[in-house]
Amino acid sequence: MKKFTLTLCLWLTFSMSFSQDDQDYTNGNQYVISRYDGGEYIGEIISDDGREILIITQSIGKIYIRKSMISSIKKIENGEITYDEDYKATGPFTTRYYFTNNALPIKKNENYAMINLFGPEIQLSVTNSTSIGIMASWIASPIGVVLKQQLLSKNTFHLSLGTIMGTSGYIEQGSIFGGLHWLTATFGDRSTNISFSGGLGYMKWPSAQNSSIMNNQRRIGENYGYDFNDESHPYYVPENPYDTTTTSYNSIWGWGGYYGYDRREQALRDELYATNYYSNFNTEIFQFKDFQLASLFSISAITPIGKKASFIFDSMIISRNKKQLKYTGEREIDIDYTVYNTLTGLDDQYDQTILVGTDPVISDDTYNHTTLIFMPAVRFSKSFEKAFQISLAGFIDIHELNGTISAPVPTISWLRKF
Repeated sequence: MKKFTLTLCLWLTFSMSFSQDDQDYTNGNQYVISRYDGGEYIGEIISDDGREILIITQSIGKIYIRKSMISSIKKIENGEITYDEDYKATGPFTTRYYFTNNALPIKKNENYAMINLFGPEIQLSVTNSTSIGIMASWIASPIGVVLKQQLLSKNTFHLSLGTIMGTSGYIEQGSIFGGLHWLTATFGDRSTNISFSGGLGYMKWPSAQNSSIMNNQRRIGENYGYDFNDESHPYYVPENPYDTTTTSYNSIWGWGGYYGYDRREQALRDELYATNYYSNFNTEIFQFKDFQLASLFSISAITPIGKKASFIFDSMIISRNKKQLKYTGEREIDIDYTVYNTLTGLDDQYDQTILVGTDPVISDDTYNHTTLIFMPAVRFSKSFEKAFQISLAGFIDIHELNGTISAPVPTISWLRKF
């Protein structure tokens, strides 16, 4: 009898201590119950005996789940769930669109990673209103740190401040660095919202003129003091006025030719080299910016299109004004070249006098260069902790001097909560 009493007392003591440690979920609230295998249930917890819980869902009814199979139990806050016939959890990825983010914060213990084709990204919650992240390419060059601070949240209006500070990493020994700072206003809740963002971006380049990184973006003004294609160019080179036959400017060594130039252009370049103009041309005309500044704007939105899918519209507008180059001198260049005659099968000999610009100077005049990036996408939420998204992205590059080009850039990415 004494042994039975002692055993009963010990059992009650341990039962009371464990019951004090267990959290009581049977309080009428709605929860997201996630399993280790990726399964997910949403509903009210009716009972919890320490080994399994009994929940009731709107679509299935009562379900028993062993607690050893449960990875997390998350209480549903206001605005986190959109419910129709079934519940839909918005998950930890609702703080961002495809590339940009909104003003909603990453909540505590809802850290996540995003794997892109070009590299990984990790976002960590510091507090319920502050987060920090790292984004990089697969070779960690470039690499950047992301900071985000929510400033205001009132009903369906949210305001946040974000920044990215990055460096070129191993490329150019980290000598290239820059930043992007923006303010975002978001209207809506975690499942359906629209955001407007605006900010400034800048890039600091190496001072050395011989750096080969993104030369086209760094150059000031025109690349050449002559042009074979642009009639509005101050030194446009017209077709040979003496060429009246059916001819074509064939390249010197077959398709693509000698550096891809036709014979007439190559003859001009050879003459510029011979007169020592081309070497000066390189050092004087190819002047580079050491610092670049651009304005950035973004309009982005997300809305559910099914139980496990959401449509995302993401965009970015990058606008910058660039200085122009003026030529204070002129020079006539006499060139001799051959043109293949398709009628005779022989090379015809030609000579031409071409006017080119010399002595370039940087003027106060500017031209605009704007890049529009559009990223319509669909996000598929496999569970509360996993998502996959695909974007039919593309860009339109509008250059006031060189015209407009555009191209599609489709991409995919994976999101994981940890």
